[in-house]
Amino acid sequence: MVTATLLLLLITLIAALLRVERSRAEAARLRLLVELSGFLQLSSTAAEALEVIPVFGRHLFPKLDGTVRLIRAGSATADVVASWGETVSDAPHRPSVCIPLLAGQDIAGVLTLRASDGATLPSRVDRLATDFADQISLALANLQRQDSLHARAVRDPLTGLFNRRCMEETLQRELLRAGRGDGEVGVILLDVDYFKAFNDTWGHSAGDAVLQQLARMLQNLCREEDVVCRYGGEEFVIVMPNASTDAVRSIAERLRDHARQLHVHRDGELLGHITISAGTALAPLHGLTVSALLGAADRALYAAKSGGRDRVASPPPQIVAA
Repeated sequence: MVTATLLLLLITLIAALLRVERSRAEAARLRLLVELSGFLQLSSTAAEALEVIPVFGRHLFPKLDGTVRLIRAGSATADVVASWGETVSDAPHRPSVCIPLLAGQDIAGVLTLRASDGATLPSRVDRLATDFADQISLALANLQRQDSLHARAVRDPLTGLFNRRCMEETLQRELLRAGRGDGEVGVILLDVDYFKAFNDTWGHSAGDAVLQQLARMLQNLCREEDVVCRYGGEEFVIVMPNASTDAVRSIAERLRDHARQLHVHRDGELLGHITISAGTALAPLHGLTVSALLGAADRALYAAKSGGRDRVASPPPQIVAA
């Protein structure tokens, strides 16, 4: 009788200790999830957030391998963007759990946790994995929203180029460097010749197609360090840090030449060809303020237009720094 009572007490004590241990483990996992949330909220980019995920994945799931896959925009393909443990083998015989990463009602990716060969998944892993996936989904959705807002603030929605505000801020920054004697800054101001007539003939959707194709051409032909912007309407500005007069002129002529070879299409229909005119200016030669340099380039563009279009002009010699 005494032995049975002692055995019952021992079983009760062990059960209580197990409950305490489980509670401690749950509390530790909860703390890790809270810490993960904090780190993800401090991430300013998706890349930073993705670096954090494997660190916490190893601690939350110490006996499991993990991968995070995100679906590429406009594609059904999911790329591995974060992983820990052994991720080479995707053999079906390994026990695993897959939790979707949600962006609103859409699936943005998937979290996969996989046991090693011959092992089993821990109990209650689904619940913890779901909490982990929810944290990842929320953080990536917030960062994507921030990126979208930032892009709308600095990008032209039609062409994807930087907008006028971003161009002026960039040019101001480069002019400050030029003012300290740290190199020259070139500017090309260009627009599409007879753009209104093109719009009137083919319609505004065709005009949009012209601007989009021209924008892609500018990005492909300019230097990597150049900043290509849509200035407004059919006008574009290219800010060229550390560029000489010859370099600015050479790029402008190259753009003009390629624009003549540009075949403008809309929905598979060939609409025709375009030409562009461009005005160039250089700081500090033609000014050390945004308004002075753009004003010089604008006067040069007007000269190109007046001279017959489809040409590049530079400011007259009498234009001096302002």
